[in-house]
Amino acid sequence: MARSGTMSTLILGIASSVGAFLMTCIFAHWESLPLASIGVGINHGSAARLGLGLAIGSAVLGLQWILMWAPGHVYWEQAESVSPGVVAIAIAAFLFLSAREELSFHGFALRRLQTLFGLWPALISIAAIFALEHVAGGNSLVNAFAGAGMGSLLFGMAAIATRGIAVPVGIHAARNIGDWLRGGKSMPGVWRPIVEPGYESEMGVWGLVTYMVVTGLATCVFWYYWRSHPFIDED
Repeated sequence: MARSGTMSTLILGIASSVGAFLMTCIFAHWESLPLASIGVGINHGSAARLGLGLAIGSAVLGLQWILMWAPGHVYWEQAESVSPGVVAIAIAAFLFLSAREELSFHGFALRRLQTLFGLWPALISIAAIFALEHVAGGNSLVNAFAGAGMGSLLFGMAAIATRGIAVPVGIHAARNIGDWLRGGKSMPGVWRPIVEPGYESEMGVWGLVTYMVVTGLATCVFWYYWRSHPFIDED
């Protein structure tokens, strides 16, 4: 990825995340809600929770990579040499972009829908809107709902279980950073996937299946944690 492209992505991420935070503050003030009650308050534990989210997201993505590699028809090779500075800027950019999406979808909006309709109607509604946003961005219906939609269920359940967006921001960012590193974004990454001729369609389906499986399992883990720990500190 060219340095200019990385920097423009970072600028977009910063501007959009600040805008999403300001809109959240406006809606929270309108409803007379403290930011902590909708999961966007910042305290001494927020950085640690962000780190935990990054670790969880990396583990989930790593498991998917193993499952994708297991059949033996895909491998990754280095795409281009990327300087440490470009990698650092890219990581920061994806952190801010992930924060923007979590603020927009799994902060105020998710909490209000959960209050009105319950957990799963809220999660599914947000996931559908999240998927449609990705359709508008150029993704196919299958990729949007099986990919972004399933991801939204995980991020949303993580937000509910931990009562804050720090953990889901970390999970989301780890997913985006990992996708970029392995060549899964429109911008060139550090590696690129090489699929054996004749297995392109099969591995495309397998990639979606493995993503849905590991994402679904992680969502279930957060749901179980939420059921087992109904009273935890606010983020």
